[in-house]
Amino acid sequence: ASCADQGSTQVAGEMGQVALEERPLFGGAMSVCIPPSFVDVATLRQLPDTQEVWTDVATDQCVVIEILAHDDSVQDQGSAAYYFEDIAACNDAGAADCYTFFPGHQSTNITADANAILSAAPRSAVHLPAPSCWAASGVQRIAKFRESDRNEVAVHVAVLRVPSIDSDIVVHLNQPVALAPNSSSATVAHAVPCGTPEEGRRLFH
Repeated sequence: ASCADQGSTQVAGEMGQVALEERPLFGGAMSVCIPPSFVDVATLRQLPDTQEVWTDVATDQCVVIEILAHDDSVQDQGSAAYYFEDIAACNDAGAADCYTFFPGHQSTNITADANAILSAAPRSAVHLPAPSCWAASGVQRIAKFRESDRNEVAVHVAVLRVPSIDSDIVVHLNQPVALAPNSSSATVAHAVPCGTPEEGRRLFH
């Protein structure tokens, strides 16, 4: 979906009015609207063909978009929470004291909000579940670059489930909440405000 499809090219909040720019993904197959301060990590290092990563060095925020195989064993209503926990495991934040959900351990159905995107999804001749979209948010305690100190990072996840193409498109935003004094992020991040976790959550809910 384009920025115009979303009906607005600005986001308001603690950061003030922030303009959004449409950036092509996966060779132009889709696009995302993000602030111009985010840079394409693929220009800095090699990424898998099924992954896009955009980062803002000044705030230590990043947006990750992945195209994954649709997992029939994961129920739609638990899909965003499932991927949130998968991201926590990848961040070595799997222990109970390393992540928390808010407002609760649940995925929110945001299919109605994503209709403009989901309407473009291919339809299947066989009986498969309709495309749907789900979101979850929480805070993970993450150590960057295998450092000993952990930063508190709000992680917001949205999952577009498209069974007709056997795919789950997973988008997540990492938004630092509190940086450990000895973390390498503390020397460069938060040069400008990155907003509150609630503002980040509203992008996905």
